[in-house]
Amino acid sequence: MSVAQHIAALDADSLQAIERGAHAAPFSVLGVHSASGRRVLRVNAPGAWRVEARARASGEILAVLDQSQTPGLFAAPFESEAPYLLRVYWPGHVDEHEDPYSFTSALWEPELRMMRDSPLRGVSGLLGAHVTNLEGVPGVRFAYWAPNAASVAVAGDFNFWSDCRHPMGQREDSGVWEVFIPRIGSGSRYSFAVRESDDDEAALIIDPFARATETTPHPAAIVGAVLQHEWRDERFLAIRRARRDCAAPVTIYRIEPDAWLTQDGRIANWRKLGERLPGFVSALGFSHVQIGLSRKGAPAWMFSPPDALGEPSGFADFIDVCHDAGLGVILDWDAPEFYESKVADGASLFVENILVDSAMAWLEGFHLDGLSMKAPRVTPNLLTRLRQDMDENAPGALLIVEDASEADRCEAQVWRADAIRAAFDGAADILQREGADRLERALLPITPQTLSRFSPALWSSDPLALLRAVYALAWLTPGMKLMHMGAELGQHQWPDGVVAWDILDNPDSLCFLKLVRDLNSTLRNEAPIRLSSRVSQLVTWLPTEPPVIAYVRSGEAAAPLLVAMNRSDEARRVRLEAPCEGHWRELLNTDSRHYGGGDVGNYGGAHTFEIADRPGTFFLDITIPSRGAIIFRNDI
Repeated sequence: MSVAQHIAALDADSLQAIERGAHAAPFSVLGVHSASGRRVLRVNAPGAWRVEARARASGEILAVLDQSQTPGLFAAPFESEAPYLLRVYWPGHVDEHEDPYSFTSALWEPELRMMRDSPLRGVSGLLGAHVTNLEGVPGVRFAYWAPNAASVAVAGDFNFWSDCRHPMGQREDSGVWEVFIPRIGSGSRYSFAVRESDDDEAALIIDPFARATETTPHPAAIVGAVLQHEWRDERFLAIRRARRDCAAPVTIYRIEPDAWLTQDGRIANWRKLGERLPGFVSALGFSHVQIGLSRKGAPAWMFSPPDALGEPSGFADFIDVCHDAGLGVILDWDAPEFYESKVADGASLFVENILVDSAMAWLEGFHLDGLSMKAPRVTPNLLTRLRQDMDENAPGALLIVEDASEADRCEAQVWRADAIRAAFDGAADILQREGADRLERALLPITPQTLSRFSPALWSSDPLALLRAVYALAWLTPGMKLMHMGAELGQHQWPDGVVAWDILDNPDSLCFLKLVRDLNSTLRNEAPIRLSSRVSQLVTWLPTEPPVIAYVRSGEAAAPLLVAMNRSDEARRVRLEAPCEGHWRELLNTDSRHYGGGDVGNYGGAHTFEIADRPGTFFLDITIPSRGAIIFRNDI
């Protein structure tokens, strides 16, 4: 029988798809099949010059395959029923292994059905690359979810990074592509070669389920990577668990790790960050560090950090160092657009299972203390599931979302970029209308996006004074606080998103560092603003005339605090109604010379007084500096 007869059952389109590695159903054409009434063995080995089929038990040659006119496609009659090996002769070396297309499916249909139809954990144990033993043969099972792909293949260091050698088969209507590649194991590098249409060139995509990755010399995941780290943060985690039901202040310093304190274009790594960042952040009084990891459009980094900053063990050690310094670590964790888009395709429960697995892998595997996410398109049920899993398996960890409507569905902290500007503009009623539960869960961010909401005209006269006042207002308004790197140095504009680290040499930067430190200290030490429970009972807005805003923070068995801010560019002498009599000491003045201001204030404090027509009502006459904020504490 001629080679042409061996492949007679294949049409031109199938042959072309095999040649390109773009066949959507490779198990239907490769391996042993019937053709022209006889059994035929077909093997795709582009670049090989000879292929033999040998008995697995004895090594006896069962067939020598002929190369067809389709480059790389070998075929021969094959009547043997015995398990066989392929001996493939390449220029310079010989491989011997079982035929990947001789194996039955490595995935059980009941498992796939449960992951598709039931809310449960464990989908990461099905998808990705897993070292296994199939029909007595060691190898790696690859599975990739791409419901809209035209074809998917595995490319790796075991097949010369070819996107043609190992096309994957799709499991019915599950959207899952799979193949078992025998005789490879842990440490193999691989990517998925995905074609969105039959005519597309394959795009190499790093496995989003990988536990370790590398970007050079190829974008690759690493088979069987396991985090190697001996944790030493038992005490920190115990404290975190104990505090989850307490009112502890949360102040977050957010960084882009590859750009923190880098002035010369060098790339930071986890070790260098661990040497410098925790000490810097804890000295400023922050409670948490938030890490932003860029996805750059790829659905990777779902289970491990990118390799640009070092291995996953380096990231784990960085977290341990932060915990040693008393700092929690929060991760920017967003559902990649690839998965979000699948919700609209009816795969919402399967996507939820994937995302819950991803989130909990970070929290449990890397001991993270919180996740921050944008959630415009994920299913409402996802946040509730995440919160429930976090309470059970990562108690005390934070869940922060930027979509307030979805956050209402569970115990999550709500990103409120509008609150600072609303309070600054004197629109206190916006915050007063908020329910107590939502104020307790607000997060007030000082970021480039937040500060860009302020009119450019406001920055024109004295931008540093305005910035100091905005910081104070944010820190004294109910809710958690977040400051983006660079803001602690007095930077209020980020051209192209870049921090001007050279301003560290400016004395004003030292002044801002002192202000941030003192604001965090005030928040941590003063009970009325430290407490977050029953917020609606702890904040009393005082009647004032623009451009002044003022309110009182009070707590049980604690001296009340009075906060006053002047938004104008001139100092103001104002009369405020105080909640109690006595001396009110200036606890913090953003116009202090220590913070770079002009020292306009009240010589350390002011005394209350009464007026004839309002007996029993106490008043304070105070001076508020231009673009300034002052905190007074009642020291009876």
